[in-house]
Amino acid sequence: MRSLSAPRSAEIRGPAHAVVQRWLVGLRWAAFALLAITLPVGEHLFGFHVRYDIALPVIALAAIVNVIAARVLRRAGANEAGPRTIAAFVAFDLVAIGIVLAASGGAANPFSALFLVHIALAAAVLPATTTFALSALAVAVFAGLFAVPAGSCCAAHARDGSFSAHLYGMWMAFVMCAGLVAFFVTRIRRALEAREAE
Repeated sequence: MRSLSAPRSAEIRGPAHAVVQRWLVGLRWAAFALLAITLPVGEHLFGFHVRYDIALPVIALAAIVNVIAARVLRRAGANEAGPRTIAAFVAFDLVAIGIVLAASGGAANPFSALFLVHIALAAAVLPATTTFALSALAVAVFAGLFAVPAGSCCAAHARDGSFSAHLYGMWMAFVMCAGLVAFFVTRIRRALEAREAE
């Protein structure tokens, strides 16, 4: 008999993990295709100094990983797909996105909002501890973008002043948003699981 209490963790098993991994494959295609498109956009529209020699190999690596992931998913049984694999995919994506952003404007790149998509996905399917760990990774990667030299961003903006304050404000807003998304989505998911169990 199933317990009427909420599950301790959101360990989706069997075919559900395969479904989630298929969504991750699709998300990776969309996210990195978008990043590839934004490279020339950021260069010409925002004046970013884009390091194509860094960004393009990372995007190509993400594509290779995605092809391998799709093949493994097709060959493996549904029970082979697990939360650790999903968490590893999300962590890889967060780091890869961070590298591409570092090579195309750093903290000034507005497409850092892509981090939140992966945090929301993690919160929807992974245990709370794993979700908050991935959120902390995203926050750390975003913070690392501030280590990119000012000249790598765009000559139109000064090294200090109001623009720098705005960027730090964006990082603080991201920290709060990431925490809120991780907290509320996991709580909502737990409430739905408890209701389903009842």
